[in-house]
Amino acid sequence: TEQLATYGDDYIGFLKACLIVLDVRAFEESDFDRVAELVQRTNQLNFSGHKYSREEIRAIIDDPARSKFVISCSDRFGSYGKVGFCIVRFASDRIVVDDFMLSCRVQGKLVEQAVFSHLLSLHQEKAPRYVEVHYRATARNKPAQQVLQALNFSVSDSGGSVLDLRAHPLVCDFIEVRDRDPSEVDTSPRPPAN
Repeated sequence: TEQLATYGDDYIGFLKACLIVLDVRAFEESDFDRVAELVQRTNQLNFSGHKYSREEIRAIIDDPARSKFVISCSDRFGSYGKVGFCIVRFASDRIVVDDFMLSCRVQGKLVEQAVFSHLLSLHQEKAPRYVEVHYRATARNKPAQQVLQALNFSVSDSGGSVLDLRAHPLVCDFIEVRDRDPSEVDTSPRPPAN
């Protein structure tokens, strides 16, 4: 709080000074227990509001039509560990975030913006026009809705949230994102799973 006070109204400047680093990488089997914990315990930044059973998580992990990312975070104050899990499909004109859970340990650090921006960088050869997030309101996930509103997402025809990248480019230059091996991620468009 004392550090933030020195930046006044320049919150982005404060975040930049925090030296936030995200590691966004493809799911590995050793992540399973932490991912299971995240999808069961995350409430405020649980974009779908869904609590997955271990069996449901296993089905998602085994689904080749979706990319699965684990997000770790650190800053100059220390490491927050594995703080997020994101389920994504790369379509021809859009990136579809089927679900996204993020620990409250990094709430307010604009990590969501950095993750969405990173997903675009993985899919840039397709020049997607939209980012679509399957958001469903619950009694406890208002912070997730506030994140989407702050990033200029609007309600889509399907009831989720969509960002038109032509009207609102998604840039995040105040958080460093590392991807251990981007070649592991297949971003070719796939038909939806049945």
